[in-house]
Amino acid sequence: AAAPWEEQRPDEPAPGQAEPIRLESFAALLDLARDKRDPQLCHHLRCDVHLVSFERGRIELRTTAEAPRDLLGSLTKKLRDWTGERWVVSHSEKPGDPSLREQEEAAASEARRAVMAHPVVKAVMERFPGAEIQRISAPEPADDAAASEPRGEEEES
Repeated sequence: AAAPWEEQRPDEPAPGQAEPIRLESFAALLDLARDKRDPQLCHHLRCDVHLVSFERGRIELRTTAEAPRDLLGSLTKKLRDWTGERWVVSHSEKPGDPSLREQEEAAASEARRAVMAHPVVKAVMERFPGAEIQRISAPEPADDAAASEPRGEEEES
């Protein structure tokens, strides 16, 4: 019979060892930082970097003036510690994508513009000149099971 270490495939974790973390996107990196309860890193990833490229083991970022000087080195170390893999995090002069915060703000602005363009909202705003929209939220999805049940008193068994 083969010894236990011979039966284990190289891509499987050793017995008792946690499943390796595989990051396939920048969003997954942000989720990992949240899971690891690192609010400072989450903030910097959302606000202070522009993603230029992301591939497994390699990330290129353009940092803003607000980013700490050691952000890329710190991120490299955390990625190695968290994933057990070697990562290269490098600075780029390319513009990259807007920061995640800029993307969120653009989406919120577009949502506000769409709401303000709706005929019902336009009519309300004309009728109530001082009115302001305080918050925009997406409607909650309908529960198919609840929607298909008749409303009224429950049947007795």
